[in-house]
Order: sequence, then structure tokens, then C-alpha cells
Amino acid sequence: MAAILTEVDTLVTITVTPPSSQTGGNWTLTYFPRRWNETVLYHTPQNGNPKPNLPRTVNWEVNGLQSGQTLEMQPKPSSAARGRLKGTHKIVGPESAYRSPQAGPDTDPSRRIDCWEYSLILKDANNRVLAQVDPDVIIVEDP
Repeated sequence: MAAILTEVDTLVTITVTPPSSQTGGNWTLTYFPRRWNETVLYHTPQNGNPKPNLPRTVNWEVNGLQSGQTLEMQPKPSSAARGRLKGTHKIVGPESAYRSPQAGPDTDPSRRIDCWEYSLILKDANNRVLAQVDPDVIIVEDP
């Protein structure tokens, strides 16, 4: 009998592209999934029973991050869900992945859906910002 998978990740792939004539001489960041509601995490309320096979963490996979560069996942101050995935998360080149913590509880228990708004910020070894994009993670209470 096969084991039931009880924990899965939502995958976000990020590509770091160096300056070129195609990028207008600038560093660029692209990510997938791109649509607003495609990156989803589930949270089980206190005393709830987690449903199997629902993603509870985000796994960010990065292509093209160079040695000395840092990619930060930084919650936006305006995000209503800024406390759901605590703190700023970093990937330091040449590493290529980071797995988020599980989403914490909502500050408003009446909400069943929340949005963790964050910035992906590419920095060089001198902490200078090279590129930035602003994706979101949707956090849903277990159905």
C-alpha cells in the first residue's frame, strides 16, 4: 500500500537574467506562476485536522543567481497578511532554493482567504538593488 503524501510545496521558479541588449542593459527577475491566484498555501486553524495533499509551504527555486548576489523575499508593509510568513527570507548566491515556513494563523479569524504580498529583491554584494518584482502568495484556510 502506498503512503499518503501529507506535505507538499507550492513551487515558484525565479529566473535572474543579467544585463543584455534584450533587457535594456538591466538585471531582470521573472517568476512563474505569474497569475495572482496561482501561488496558494493552506493553513489549518488551531484544533483543526490538516487535509492531505495541500501545499503548506512555498519552495522558491532560482535560476541564474550569481555568487555574491542575494535574492530577498520581503513582505510588503501594506500586506494585511505580512505576519503569516514571518520575516524576510534570503537566498544567497550561488544557492538556488529556499523553502518557506508554514503560514501562521490569520489575525482575523473570520477571514478564510488572505494574501501575503511581498517583493523579490535582487541585490549585489554591496547590497545595491539590481532588480525587483512584486508577486503574491494566497493563503487559504483548510476547506
